[in-house]
Amino acid sequence: MTKIKKFKIEIIPKRIFKILKSKNLLTAQDFEEEELVNVFGITDIKLIKKEKREEISKAINFAQDLIVPCVLYRTLNKEKGEKLFSGIDDLVSRIKKWLAVSLWAVTIGKQLEEGIKKKEESGDLFLSQILDIIGEEALREASNFVNRLVVSEAKKQDCELVFSFDHYCKEWNGGISKKVSQILNTEKIGITFNENHQLLPQKSILSIVGWVSTHKPR
Repeated sequence: MTKIKKFKIEIIPKRIFKILKSKNLLTAQDFEEEELVNVFGITDIKLIKKEKREEISKAINFAQDLIVPCVLYRTLNKEKGEKLFSGIDDLVSRIKKWLAVSLWAVTIGKQLEEGIKKKEESGDLFLSQILDIIGEEALREASNFVNRLVVSEAKKQDCELVFSFDHYCKEWNGGISKKVSQILNTEKIGITFNENHQLLPQKSILSIVGWVSTHKPR
């Protein structure tokens, strides 16, 4: 079992700007060349009005102090994986085809969610939406971080990762969440569940990924 806490997550402003634009949270009025944006849909962030860029950058800086990423991950050999997930037939049938299985839990903590709630209650909906997007990006980056670690470990064993899935996938269910949580003891990093099996804090994720050999059979 490996636990890593408070590692660095870099929030890239350019990506946040693009997501805001794609979600229509930035309109033509927020750009210097409003008429061109209306006609051509220009998204060049250099054309975002200075005051709007500063507002978003301020939100990123605010969020950065509230993001506390933590991960837990563990790799099991096939036999151990089959045993621990006994009773979850669909998953066990997949594990039988793998050499090993890695499990991980990722969270960015609850502080940012509390900050979002306060902004919503104060009526600052735009800022709360920016913070929510930043939280999603931070969770994605934290997940990519642990994925890179496991990929590196797999390569050392002449393996690669296949069929990565998480609790957002249709194949996932409450039984899998409970089992992964037990195996990893996710309470160590503050991840629990509500009565509907939803993860708390909300900006958290559980994942399962299989290992297969990179050597082709002769």
